[in-house]
Amino acid sequence: MASPASGPHLTRLYLLRHGESRWNQEGRYQGRLDPELSPLGRRQGRALARHLRGLPLEALYSSPQRRAWDTAALVARGRALTPQSLEELRELDHGEWNGKLWTEAQAAYPELWAQWLAHPERVTMPGGESLEEVRRRTRRVLKLVRERHPREHVALCSHNAVLKVVALDLLGLPLSHFWRLDLDSGSQTAFELRPRPRLLLLNDTCHLGRWRSPPERSL
Repeated sequence: MASPASGPHLTRLYLLRHGESRWNQEGRYQGRLDPELSPLGRRQGRALARHLRGLPLEALYSSPQRRAWDTAALVARGRALTPQSLEELRELDHGEWNGKLWTEAQAAYPELWAQWLAHPERVTMPGGESLEEVRRRTRRVLKLVRERHPREHVALCSHNAVLKVVALDLLGLPLSHFWRLDLDSGSQTAFELRPRPRLLLLNDTCHLGRWRSPPERSL
């Protein structure tokens, strides 16, 4: 398989983005709401699970939201492994944008929309949260992984904004780089957790083939 082999003394962390949801197809903000996987998203989840089959995962943590949890369940199927739910892996809370089409949010909040695209690190969506708040909660997850799983293979199944924040943090990059990363539906990204983390894979979707989602900007 394409995933790198394990090093004997280092934790490997795999960031798994859930398969496409029905709202991804529609171009709708999901945030803390709970749409299910689309038929394509389930195919992506199964393809991701097949791709990771040879990986000796010792732990799998997931957002409790259905689109992530159902993807994690597909990855865990056939393993002696049960996904563990972590509230810290829930998607960025888009507040009043939750459930809105991207075009509706743009029309209702044109100035904030423009700032979100230009300076996402400065934005707190009305009634929602900021990327800095996401970073604070995901740092608790990284601390848990380092303390509980030394020298093991660990996967986090979560959402676009959350995993991008985790990846930026591990790369030592500021949140202003948020739009410079793409993490597609059904993708995997991998790090070796050294004192200075080492990137092994970024947005790997080779396993999806014809099941890859059309290019999108996941706002």
